[in-house]
Amino acid sequence: MSPPEYLQSVIPTPYTILGRRLRPLSIGHILLMQFQELAYVSEEEIKATMDDLIAGVLICSMRFREYQEFLQLEDLGHELKRAGQALDLTELPEKFRLFAEYLDQGTESPEIEIPETVQNNILLGTPWLQSLRICLMAKLHVGPEETFDYPYRQALWDCFSLREAEGKLTINSGQADTPDMLETIETLQKMNKAFIEQLAGIPGKRV
Repeated sequence: MSPPEYLQSVIPTPYTILGRRLRPLSIGHILLMQFQELAYVSEEEIKATMDDLIAGVLICSMRFREYQEFLQLEDLGHELKRAGQALDLTELPEKFRLFAEYLDQGTESPEIEIPETVQNNILLGTPWLQSLRICLMAKLHVGPEETFDYPYRQALWDCFSLREAEGKLTINSGQADTPDMLETIETLQKMNKAFIEQLAGIPGKRV
C-alpha cells in the first residue's frame, strides 16, 4: 500500500481561505511569492502581515500565467479593490493558521538519503526550483509552461523517485523530521554538479 505521505502528495487536502479555493501549491506559486518577497518564503524570521496573506491567497488561487496577467490589467487598482471586497476577512487568526498549514503541506518532502559520493561537491549557481523544473522537463517530459503549475510536493516525489530508480538516492519510508522547504533545498544543494548536467542532458555545461 502506498505510504500516506505519498498519497497526500498526489491527492492534497483542498483549502478554501478568505473565500477563495486554493490550487495545489505549485512551483510557480513559490516563484511568484519569492518575486513579491512575501514573508512566507523569506529566509529570515519575518511575521506575515495581512498584505502577505492576501497576496499569498490570490497567488495560490490562480495558475502561474493567470496571476501574471492579473497584475498586468490596466484597471489593476480597481480589480484589486474588487477582489479585496470579495474576500472573507472574518476570523483572521484562523485564516493565517490555515494558510501556513497549506504551505507546510504543500512543501513537505519525503525523507531522502544521498550517498556520500554524490555529496562531495556543492552545486554552483542553479536555483533549486530551476533544477526541479529541469528534472520535470528533461526526464519526465513536462512542458516548460506546465512546470510552473506542477504541484511542488508531487514534483519532489516524481523527481526523487526517478533518481532512486537510477541509484542516486534512497527514499525512506517515513517523513523527514523537519520537512521544511528551505531545509530540503539546503540538503539537495550538496548534490554534485553532475546531477544537474545529467538531468539537462548537456555534459560539461551548466544549466
